[in-house]
Amino acid sequence: MVNLNGAIEALVRLWWLVLTVGGMAGLLTYHAIRQVPPTFVASTTLMVGDVLRSPKPGENEFSVAQNLATGYAQIAQRQPILDGAVRSLGLQTTWEDLRQRIVVIHPNGALTIEIRAMDTNPVRARDIAASIADQLVEASPTRARKQELDQRQQFLRDELATLQTKIEQGRAELAKKQAALGQETTARGVLDRQDEIKAIELNLSTWRNNYNDVLGALEGRSDPNSLSIIEPAAIPTSPAGPRTTWFVALAAAAGVLVVSSGIVAAEMFGRRVRSGDDIRGAMRSALDGLVAYIPRLGASDTAVAVLTEPDSLAAEAYRLLAAQLRFGVLGNGSHILLVTSATNGEGKSTTAANLASALALGGSNVILIDLDLRKPVLHSLFGLPNREGASAMMREANYDIDRYAVHTALPRLRLIPAGTPVGNPTEILSRSAEALVLAAWSNADYVIVDGPPLLAVADAAVLTGSVPDTLFVARYERTNGRDLRAALDILNGLPTRLRAVVLNAVPWEQLNLYGYYFVPQQRGFMAGLRSMGAWGAGRMPALPGSARGSTSDTAVPKQHGP
Repeated sequence: MVNLNGAIEALVRLWWLVLTVGGMAGLLTYHAIRQVPPTFVASTTLMVGDVLRSPKPGENEFSVAQNLATGYAQIAQRQPILDGAVRSLGLQTTWEDLRQRIVVIHPNGALTIEIRAMDTNPVRARDIAASIADQLVEASPTRARKQELDQRQQFLRDELATLQTKIEQGRAELAKKQAALGQETTARGVLDRQDEIKAIELNLSTWRNNYNDVLGALEGRSDPNSLSIIEPAAIPTSPAGPRTTWFVALAAAAGVLVVSSGIVAAEMFGRRVRSGDDIRGAMRSALDGLVAYIPRLGASDTAVAVLTEPDSLAAEAYRLLAAQLRFGVLGNGSHILLVTSATNGEGKSTTAANLASALALGGSNVILIDLDLRKPVLHSLFGLPNREGASAMMREANYDIDRYAVHTALPRLRLIPAGTPVGNPTEILSRSAEALVLAAWSNADYVIVDGPPLLAVADAAVLTGSVPDTLFVARYERTNGRDLRAALDILNGLPTRLRAVVLNAVPWEQLNLYGYYFVPQQRGFMAGLRSMGAWGAGRMPALPGSARGSTSDTAVPKQHGP
């Protein structure tokens, strides 16, 4: 039954469990993390190619460098690189283990490669990151070509220096010739000086062009297939993990979430029955009767409290239930009632015995029949033998009530025990149960039939064809919602009327939630009525959860026929 309010109430009620589990999860995680040594992370960054340092990078060079960076990032995690790092550092591990301790980061389209190394020793973490970067550079053509490239650069720088000297000398010579031209007085001298000036200017032009070409070659050098370390690995100063606070908080939150989810799921979809709201929520049709709450028995869960503890809360509740059945629910109709439950152990036999005893004490002649032929217990509740009983009567078709009915401690209450086991209880019940019940009714005012559980065997379903009215028993915090729904659905499709539902074994301190206000020091039925505030009004109090409410003791209750 889906009950969100019940789920919230359960969380509030079990807050201590939620917090305890969350706290334990956090403490266990903290203890486990304390056993783990801290982890340090060191990183180094490499760049592929020289395009970013080139004043005029070409598009093709940039694209080649991007593809090379992707390849180098993959190679950094392969055996040759990692095995070389293991050997160079003398690590006592394998390259496969080392691969689990490194992370290579290469954003898509980037020219950089970041290598992160994790270790419990910060210096070793730095050395691993640096060694892998060195191994990667060694695997590239960078260092093999570095000397050649350096020699070429030096040659170009020497050429630039020579050309610069020639240009400077040419400028000085040109200035002298131009000064000499101004001092010439002859036509021939002027022509000669002009020819010399043109020759010097021609040489200067040639030297300048050569200078620009060499300078462009020197500045525009770019090698896309090269690696350079742009961020060397450093010794980390603080551990990167484990993140104790984060993991402890996560574990505590997970513990709280798991327990809360379990409580909510149990309450919403398979919760234990605790109130009439749970019972009504499981019903597919309206209850033509009442929901009664029976307190937990004092001495034993299988006691006839009406006889053994007549002043107890349970005995008072059973007497009140008997009164409402007698004067309200059953009225002048059929006085044959089947008592059943969803499964074993929910108190149906105890309820049948106490209800029958309360009716007998109220002045009615009652016959209690144990038709739970597979697990009979009524005879043990009254301390009576189980030699002959219902099984023999139905097998022999002998319905002599005076012969088989056993007298109990109450003069008006007789018990027909289940008797010796039979081979097929379902078959014999379907054939002879109705005759037995009718024979008992002809000898009593009320016949209470203790039947088998509905979900265990088909016996109870068969009995509903012989007994017109049914009382269903559920046990507080034992009957679950799934079984309750299944049992009530079965009853809803059978030829019987569900007259009452009894919530059995309710803790007495919970009864005030349902309308009881018994005070433990004030024992007895009269004290109970006074504490409920009903005695002074001259009205009979309704059993908590009753569909009818209170009825005046002078009013004529609505009757239900068979």
